[in-house]
Amino acid sequence: MHRCIALAAALSALLGASDGSPEKLTLITWNVDNLFDTRDDADRDDDEFLPLAVKRSDPLFWDNHCSKKRALSYVRNCMNLDWSEAVLGQKIRHLARVIGRSPPADIIALQEVENLDTLNRLADALPRSYPHRVLIEGSDPRGIDVALLSRVPLRGEPVLHRSGGRGILQVDLASGVTLLAVHFPSPRSPFSRRLRTWRDVERIVAGMDDDARPGALVVLGDLNIKTGEQRRAQREMFGDDWIDLCPSCPGTYYYVPDRQWDRLDRMYLLDSSPDWSWCGPGRVLGEPDKRPRKFRRLPNGDFRGDSDHRPLYGELCRSKRAARRR
Repeated sequence: MHRCIALAAALSALLGASDGSPEKLTLITWNVDNLFDTRDDADRDDDEFLPLAVKRSDPLFWDNHCSKKRALSYVRNCMNLDWSEAVLGQKIRHLARVIGRSPPADIIALQEVENLDTLNRLADALPRSYPHRVLIEGSDPRGIDVALLSRVPLRGEPVLHRSGGRGILQVDLASGVTLLAVHFPSPRSPFSRRLRTWRDVERIVAGMDDDARPGALVVLGDLNIKTGEQRRAQREMFGDDWIDLCPSCPGTYYYVPDRQWDRLDRMYLLDSSPDWSWCGPGRVLGEPDKRPRKFRRLPNGDFRGDSDHRPLYGELCRSKRAARRR
């Protein structure tokens, strides 16, 4: 009898609840750094990421595109970067390799993905299947969007709440968890812009109907909060209402001008979430203290790197109280 009970408990933990919903959700968020396709979109500033053959076929390409930018790195890439189908394929393979070596994730939130076609190409290259793929085009001038891959069935249609150019992507899971995937304004912009985006997050939460409140609400993504802004962010944004997945985690991004690690990529759980809690501290994936390496072509023609951010991994556990209610 005891063996049967133990076996039933083990199967329940492995397969999830009797209603088909999981007892644990595993999540990754990762800024994949300029995952563009190779096509020129007239309404997007994607001129850096085009095949060299396309750039050189237009005698006015420099005048119409590259010469209008001040950043030296942009000008250099605009003229010389060969973002061909072969190069894009290498970028996708490098990203897929990192995700494939990571702990298996039910949810992957991604930032800086140009469109659904590019998201599908990455998802198809992954070793695990992600049948639910979400990207809703925002209005970012460069065309970089927030995206989400899920192995868990969705509930209802995802929504992109307008907030700045990138928006806030709301995805409701059938398990009763609501995800708000974000990519906040650049750390080079004033803190007030990131604060304004967080206020939009708060308005979304406040506008949720009490009868339809999720069992857990998670904000995850690239919040672009630098180390020097952490105290102000804790005071003016998160307070006691949000539980940080990993406040003691090392940085996910190394900012060369300041020679410091910054914890730009984060996950927060609303403290009043009734049914779920963090299983434990999350962790930054990759080798400790080793800087992320941007994807680039070496002089010998080989490619190295994947992104200038490191992925963040977390686990969300269903509470025993919620299990008893079922």
